[in-house]
Amino acid sequence: MVLEIASEKYLIQVNPDKGGRVERFTYSKDGKDVDIFKPKPEHNFDQGRVPLYGSFAMVPFCNRLLPSTVLTSDGPVYVPTNWTEQTCAIHGLGLTEKWTPQDIRKGACYLSTKLYSNEGKCIGIGMQEFEVSDQNGFWARVGYCNNQFDWIKAGLGFHPWFNLAKGEANLKFVADGKFATDKRLIPTSYNVLENKEVNLSSRQNNGMDSCFGRWGGSSKLTLDQADIILEISSSASILHVYINKDLEAICVEPVSHVTNAMHDQRWDGFAGMNKVRQGETIWLDMRIQIH
Repeated sequence: MVLEIASEKYLIQVNPDKGGRVERFTYSKDGKDVDIFKPKPEHNFDQGRVPLYGSFAMVPFCNRLLPSTVLTSDGPVYVPTNWTEQTCAIHGLGLTEKWTPQDIRKGACYLSTKLYSNEGKCIGIGMQEFEVSDQNGFWARVGYCNNQFDWIKAGLGFHPWFNLAKGEANLKFVADGKFATDKRLIPTSYNVLENKEVNLSSRQNNGMDSCFGRWGGSSKLTLDQADIILEISSSASILHVYINKDLEAICVEPVSHVTNAMHDQRWDGFAGMNKVRQGETIWLDMRIQIH
């Protein structure tokens, strides 16, 4: 079952059975539907059950997790090592769960799912909301509710694959610094940027897989092939950028914490993970408007 949420110009297709992911996002321009997110290809559409198209929510953690354990008041909870080439977990648990539609109405929908450890223990509830309108564009919200532990370390994020087919892209935003990483892309240090105005082109930065700290909360992405400018905004203060022209995509990912913050307290205070108390719910939003 695929849910279609649309306004006159914006359309998204949400697949609750496949991680609650957005399978397609299009914008109507000059009478033609333009694919904003990379559409599902016939081949090479996932890697380790991680989709390489559309957009998906990351809950209850973002990016790589090494070791593959979530910290709780009851001790470490083991989660699937779904990035086998680096023996780590990646992008949370929600991307492989079946989500249940709770509310579907014109221009909006709400989904939820239980999240499970390796042992089949529920470790919380994931939630997603989607809305589209010509006035406000595409809006998404992902949430996590801790209904199991006195506390659990948790975070949230979005992983949109913006379409680079037959063209290049340029990304502009403001950030304070950039994380340096080792070969596994685990952060090793945080370096303050001399120029806070970051300007990245897909042509010159192909292969980038980097996390920026104290992001200003808004980015402008120009997709040359569609002659479209997108404004990507979020309450997140961390932005992860991944550019892969072989996959015909640029990923501009608002996230609540830096990679592997679960096991590294150096980033607490500006890029770390919080302890979510029992009964508490955390949220993260993302809005995409097209100009």
